[in-house]
Amino acid sequence: MKLNFITKSKFKKSALAFIFTVIFFSGSTFAAPKSTLQQLRETGNCQACNLFQGRLTGLKLQGANLSGANLESSNLSRTQLNGANLFRSNVSKAKLNRTVLESANLNGTNLAFSQLNEAKLNNANLEQANLSNADLREADLSNANLQQADLSNANLEQVSLFKAKLKGANLSGANLTEAILNYADFRQVNISETTLIDPKWITVTKIVSEEGKDFPSVDLSQAYLEGINLETINLSGSNLQNAESFIVNLRKANLSQTNLQEAKFIYTDFTQTNFQGANLTKTDLTRAKLLGADLRYANLTETIITPQTLDPKWYLVWKIINEKLEEKDDFVGVDLEEAYLRGINLSGRRMTEAKLGKTDLKNANLKQTILFKAQLKKGNLQGANLEKAILAEADLSEANLEGANLSLANLTGANLEKTNLQNANLCGAIGPDGKIYRCF
Repeated sequence: MKLNFITKSKFKKSALAFIFTVIFFSGSTFAAPKSTLQQLRETGNCQACNLFQGRLTGLKLQGANLSGANLESSNLSRTQLNGANLFRSNVSKAKLNRTVLESANLNGTNLAFSQLNEAKLNNANLEQANLSNADLREADLSNANLQQADLSNANLEQVSLFKAKLKGANLSGANLTEAILNYADFRQVNISETTLIDPKWITVTKIVSEEGKDFPSVDLSQAYLEGINLETINLSGSNLQNAESFIVNLRKANLSQTNLQEAKFIYTDFTQTNFQGANLTKTDLTRAKLLGADLRYANLTETIITPQTLDPKWYLVWKIINEKLEEKDDFVGVDLEEAYLRGINLSGRRMTEAKLGKTDLKNANLKQTILFKAQLKKGNLQGANLEKAILAEADLSEANLEGANLSLANLTGANLEKTNLQNANLCGAIGPDGKIYRCF
């Protein structure tokens, strides 16, 4: 009985030693077989291959097919995989530092806990990819498709997500400190209290996800808006400089005093929208609907418009500001009240009985312009050139003519009640009573 026990004990020890030797010395059980790595290097095709813990550093594998492959814990640092197919591959816990994955297909790929520092993923397809807890510091994800991707708890410090598609992505707990997020699509993005991100983009997310209607004086510069309903939203006083909008409903919205300079609002519905005092300099409003829009005091300098989408009054204002006037344009009795016409040139034009009440004509050139019986009450004519202008019987009450040039102008019968003529040049002008002002 004693001998039998010793024999069995020795047998067990020998068996365990054999198993340990096989596991320890044979890399083929867990690590990627050499034949598999060789196949990938030679053919670029390793679909559904087992490349677990594979050493693929610095290889040129552009356009390789690795769909469904197991690359868990592999080292792919500095490897060129631009245009490669990694559809639904397992690349979790892998090293991909400075790896080139430009335009690669990573749809549904598992990249959880992977290191992707300074990786190039621009134009890559990462839709529904798992990037949770991944380290993406300083990576380039510009123009990448990250729709419904899981980026929870990922490190996205100083990452570029310029024009990235983030619709439906999970950014809960992610660190986006100093990330570039200009023109990224934030529709239905999940941002939690633990997400580290510039508050500006939290506001953008709420707006594009249609969560609320009152957002006055917010920063939406270089924000991207597409296919959303923002009817009646209040964005008064906000900064939308260089923002981009495509097929958005902004009917009856309040955009008064907003900065829309150089923004793009293609096919956007602005019907009955309030643009009062807005800066629309160089704004692209191609095919935008503007009928019934309130453009009082709006700056339309170099604004790109589609003429038939604009009310006739504001189309004329646009033509005046941008020097697009034609010979057929008639200014007799024209209504330009409360228009922004600073610095415009209407020299020599016939504007008899024109309605210019409260119009901003600061520094305008109105030399020899016929403004007989024109309505200019409370108009801003500060610094305007009205030399030899005909202002007979015009209503200039409460108008600001500070520093204006009225030399040799005809003001016979004009209403100058409460008019500001401080520092105005009236040399040789005919006053309301017919008397000529002396030159000093």
